[in-house]
Amino acid sequence: MKKISLLLILLGLFSGNQTFGQITDKDWKYLVIREDVVMPSNTNSYEAALADVTDFFKTNNIQGVYYLTQLQDNYHYSHISSLNDFQDLDAGLLAYVTDPAKKAELQLLMDNLNNTLETSKVVVVKYRPELS
Repeated sequence: MKKISLLLILLGLFSGNQTFGQITDKDWKYLVIREDVVMPSNTNSYEAALADVTDFFKTNNIQGVYYLTQLQDNYHYSHISSLNDFQDLDAGLLAYVTDPAKKAELQLLMDNLNNTLETSKVVVVKYRPELS
């Protein structure tokens, strides 16, 4: 009987700590940072494809996309966008488009962009807006 009581107490303590950790995590916001490395010979093609992707979001008035691009001197381009749900991480920018025809168009534009890359990496960063 004492073993069962002790086991229940320990189980309650460990599950309580996990619950508190999950509750406090809702104050954080998430950003996706994608760093593209472009070969110098593909820079013009990459920038044209990037302009096409940007025009797509402006022309189709896609809401919720804030896609910032930073160019560095070493042919590295950093893109920052917000992440509302971790399920959207696999879909990337396609998660913001609901129309299947528009999604196919964006997929083609993203394929053109990705074909100019030497390599890329994706990092998720969390932050608290009131501390930024």
